[in-house]
Amino acid sequence: MAHLGAEAPLLEEDVRLLARQDHHSGIRLLGCLRLIGLLTPDQRGNTHLARARRLADSAPAPFRTPVHRWIDVLTGAAPRPSHPLAPVSVCGYVRRVLAVLKTWHASGIEDLRVVTHNHVTRAVTELTGSPAQARAVALRSLFRALKREGLIFHDPARHAPAPAVHTLPKPLHEDQLRGVLNQIPAVRTQFTFVLAAVHALSLHDQRGLLIDDVDRAAGTLLVRRHGALAHTLYLDELTGRLLGLWLAERHRRWPASTNPHLLVTAHTAFDPNHPKVCAEAIGKPLRRLGHQVGRLRRDRILDEARHDCDPLNLVRLFGIHPRTAMTYLYAAHPGRFRPDVVAP
Repeated sequence: MAHLGAEAPLLEEDVRLLARQDHHSGIRLLGCLRLIGLLTPDQRGNTHLARARRLADSAPAPFRTPVHRWIDVLTGAAPRPSHPLAPVSVCGYVRRVLAVLKTWHASGIEDLRVVTHNHVTRAVTELTGSPAQARAVALRSLFRALKREGLIFHDPARHAPAPAVHTLPKPLHEDQLRGVLNQIPAVRTQFTFVLAAVHALSLHDQRGLLIDDVDRAAGTLLVRRHGALAHTLYLDELTGRLLGLWLAERHRRWPASTNPHLLVTAHTAFDPNHPKVCAEAIGKPLRRLGHQVGRLRRDRILDEARHDCDPLNLVRLFGIHPRTAMTYLYAAHPGRFRPDVVAP
């Protein structure tokens, strides 16, 4: 400010760089500068989208323009409106398709309009399991977007095979869960552990929890899920006690925070954009103890499926899809349920 003057706006990337050198987050300063109109937003954009653009630039020359148009569609920046995907998903799609495009170019294909169903099928069947399914989904997305934009005449990936991957959940050993709660020093980590191990909340569910959805008088917590009905969580004594401890600690550490999410960190508490807590903030402390949120969730549902063979009970208790409930019942009672009931 001494060099530019107090009226000149500061670059957001410069403020973040200086804060990082002084071991500060800079979130409060960025929010203050943005409110008074003295902040120039970061022009570099999301790192995942930037990487996706770099991957598109590294594609063979005939395919660069279609891939960039595909990214526009995925991000909602195309002339026709579309629902934007998460930047990390966009980058993953481009990365999976890039290897296929290089192989096609090496075989003499110079235009995506000459790609046939057989080309797509061979590209998918080169892999097996989850990688094959991921590649098939990415190729379907590519050609669907290009046909929508009028860059190709037909969609060769419309009926491309997408091999389903069926993996039955496996239980955790009892020794893996005994005494874990006493080994966790942080209240927030204790709370997230109980949400996963007792109430089977996924990492995505926990990140989206809102303070306004907590009803301590009724002992309930509302879990909102995109594209599905909200699931009401009934808190037991342990979960209610840890929730109260976490709310007290949150108010003590960040009393002026306006972030509506229940779980926050020092980086998200005062961010004016009110982001969700980072997935690593939840998963990393548990991985140090040898646990993962997804495994804890699967073990809890599988344990309930062993004691109750009613799929409707699993649906009501955990808010899962009926087909998912049948998968857990087949894993818990393989002799009572047929595999064809579980398969899509």
